[in-house]
Amino acid sequence: MDLIAAAFILIFLLVSTLGWAIAYSRKSVEGAAVDDDLAHTRLWASAIPLGIILVLIAASFMALFSSHPVGGMASLRYALGMWPTEAGLVLCGVVSTIPSFRCLQAWRTSQWTLPVRVHMTGFLVALVLAIVILLLAG
Repeated sequence: MDLIAAAFILIFLLVSTLGWAIAYSRKSVEGAAVDDDLAHTRLWASAIPLGIILVLIAASFMALFSSHPVGGMASLRYALGMWPTEAGLVLCGVVSTIPSFRCLQAWRTSQWTLPVRVHMTGFLVALVLAIVILLLAG
């Protein structure tokens, strides 16, 4: 059940990233000014779910080729508990501190609009939650 929850969170994060890309493209076409700090923060934040997916792909390959006798989900959980997978997830967690710090600065200075700050905070909370769920699943 925890892996399904993590998958749904990752789907939510990727849909949110797609929404950011569409909004950014629309503003670029219209010639509107784009906040560079917000764009950099969104770029950092949107790269992390892709990193998590790459770690999960590597874990799937490790589960496929591992010598663990039980197949299916047990092999995947075994691969999630291996040190390369955990190191990759921890690295994604460490990288998530960059957009988290920028979001915290935006809250302290009221730099972005309230909906943008709330959306970025929800995105980062869901991101950290997905990493924790995957680390606990191993």
